[in-house]
Amino acid sequence: MFKPLKSASQWILSAISKTIEQAPMDPEEKIRLRHYAVFVVWGVATMSGFAIYNFMVGNLLVGALVFFTGSSLVFGWLLMCHLPMGQIVYRVNGFLLAGLVLYLLLHGEEDTSKSLWMFTFPLVLFFLTGKKEGMVWSLGLLFFALFLLYFPIPGFKPHHYTPAFVIRLVIVYLFITTVTFWFEFFREQYRRGLAEEHQKQQHATLGTQQNGDVSVRQAHRQLLTIFDSVDAHVYVVDVATHQILYMNQNMKEVFGTDMEGQLCWQAFRRSSLPCDDCTISRLVNTGGELEETVVWEGYNPISKRWYSNIDRMITWPDQRSVKLQIAFDITEKKQWEAKTDKRDTL
Repeated sequence: MFKPLKSASQWILSAISKTIEQAPMDPEEKIRLRHYAVFVVWGVATMSGFAIYNFMVGNLLVGALVFFTGSSLVFGWLLMCHLPMGQIVYRVNGFLLAGLVLYLLLHGEEDTSKSLWMFTFPLVLFFLTGKKEGMVWSLGLLFFALFLLYFPIPGFKPHHYTPAFVIRLVIVYLFITTVTFWFEFFREQYRRGLAEEHQKQQHATLGTQQNGDVSVRQAHRQLLTIFDSVDAHVYVVDVATHQILYMNQNMKEVFGTDMEGQLCWQAFRRSSLPCDDCTISRLVNTGGELEETVVWEGYNPISKRWYSNIDRMITWPDQRSVKLQIAFDITEKKQWEAKTDKRDTL
């Protein structure tokens, strides 16, 4: 019984991890997306149970609101895995969650259990939006909730809470908000410290390489000089991030700009997703070892030219594995072949 559940869980986790790796965002945002995936799994599980309970006891509107909010979490996560719109999704989910907890607070029950959902709001919003925006969201929800309790909307009578309960609710909510703010503050400080330490290590490593491997760097510069002089398109892309590290002069002139630092599929294809025919996966086998050169032909919609492409993996001076592509323009050859094929058919 447990073996199928374990296999299913492993398959789900593997699918989630693979989907996140293919998401069109930088590595730091992918980390946040992984954390958001954990929140979605936890949130959907608890919200599903709460929604089912409310459906069973006849609270259809509460059950529908909870179900809709949980579904929006899943939809938002899937949307971010395919489109670079993280902050928009986080804020939309913030509005939906705010609406849910406000309704539960105002609807209320004799045991006041529904009001406790309000305490989850700071935990979620600080994580999704950061300490500054999270504080604005959290305090804004509290002020709006108190306003609606004492100045209700015409036609809607909120649940009556005793003054003592409201005071306890505000104190606990502010305590959770403060603790969450400091947690997010120290988390950002810790992350910034790690980034600075990593940067220092990189500088130290680069300094050592510059002092000890001058000949290697000179050879690298000479190679780039040769690339700039050839009558072909040459570019280098980081296989982990798809960031363009180098474009030769010929390619810059054809595309009209230097696109180093951009994502290759956005720069060369104007696409929002990695190319379906990307050769990076073919250049590295399942064991992580480099494969042989991949030669292929393709049409570029930006330059409107056909190219014969030669792709292979090389090691960049900072020891990163990168993809080198040398592309020769074969548009005239393709046009000649098309004319020949047309003449043969006639």
